[in-house]
Amino acid sequence: MAYNGSTAASSVANPPRCVAAPMITQTDGTTAMQSGGHNGQGGGVWAYVSTELAGTVAGSSYFTDGFKLGMRPGDFLLGGYHSTAGTSVEVYLGIVTEVSSASGGATVRVGTLASSA
Repeated sequence: MAYNGSTAASSVANPPRCVAAPMITQTDGTTAMQSGGHNGQGGGVWAYVSTELAGTVAGSSYFTDGFKLGMRPGDFLLGGYHSTAGTSVEVYLGIVTEVSSASGGATVRVGTLASSA
């Protein structure tokens, strides 16, 4: 099954969701939560659950609209897989390693994997 991003029909769209934007230091020394994308620093946290295994999600530019969504290198991805029958699950942690403004895609490297049959 191919990735269905933010431009897919609402009945099938399943983009990753930003669950925590990165904290940034403002010029006056205070800290604030940045909304709507980042300034290239990473540190955001995204959640994504699908019927795609972690190895597939870790493919090059899997999130074809990652740049548009605001994904940046250094962001974390909390991921989950479930089989269509619900008999297998996989939970993984990844980090965004590359985001291309030209193609719009984001590539994730999966670092930790826990699975259950």
